[in-house]
Amino acid sequence: MAVTRGPLVYCLESVDNPGIDLFNVELDPDSLQAEFSPTHFGGITLLRGRSGSGQPLTFIPYFLWANRGESEMTVYVKY
Repeated sequence: MAVTRGPLVYCLESVDNPGIDLFNVELDPDSLQAEFSPTHFGGITLLRGRSGSGQPLTFIPYFLWANRGESEMTVYVKY
């Protein structure tokens, strides 16, 4: 599934999710919470959640990925 909030599509980027296999992680959709972060990109709303095994996940708006060096990214997650 793709995670959206309003008109924005969100993604998982390896910079925010170290040690997590982004292409195989399973999201617990009930865990998602919006959180404003003034330190990310001058201030954005992140989505925080957990994987099915309890690992913390951070989603950023898709249009902001690839701004912090080389990384992996995915829009689609299992649930």
